[in-house]
Amino acid sequence: MLSDKLEEGMEVILDYKTADAGKVYISSVLLKEGSLIALKPCYDDKGNIEDFSEGDVSLSIKGSNTVISNLKIVPVLYHGEKIYLTYGNRDDNDDQTYHRASVRYPVNADCKANDREAKLIDVSDHGFGIILNHKYKNGLWVELKYREVKVMGKIMQSKEVGIDTYFYGCKADDADISGPFERLIMRQKEEFEDKLNEDEK
Repeated sequence: MLSDKLEEGMEVILDYKTADAGKVYISSVLLKEGSLIALKPCYDDKGNIEDFSEGDVSLSIKGSNTVISNLKIVPVLYHGEKIYLTYGNRDDNDDQTYHRASVRYPVNADCKANDREAKLIDVSDHGFGIILNHKYKNGLWVELKYREVKVMGKIMQSKEVGIDTYFYGCKADDADISGPFERLIMRQKEEFEDKLNEDEK
């Protein structure tokens, strides 16, 4: 249960993937009452509260590699202020908690995957995440092309995030985790850490 993993005051990272893009927000646990969790609201670039109504949301505790995916988050008014309420996974019978091997750093840029138009959502020390308007099975390989980066990745997880639109989490071929791909990871890691520091101010 989500409430067993969170405590009031904890900082959390909300990873939001839609058919168009992926966004990362920093929030915190405001209140915990039974199975209900209240979270600090997040705002988009235009200052509007993010409603998380399209796509998929996962939550990780800052500094932890534990991820709770397929989260249901609802914006509500509480004592005159907008907050988020969540009670856990969309399907309580489905265990959507897993441990992430390494931190993902957001990219959000156009790329090619098997020469199809795609969106590179994030990268990590071991792989990358892409959004693509094409259905593949887990276990298949895709070739990512992004700027100077060219890397093969094996699909380890997949999720529909829109109509005929899928997110794929891919494990990079060990032979390709060097050079341009390694430099991309370092660049995105620095940008991500700068964003976290800005949000804490």
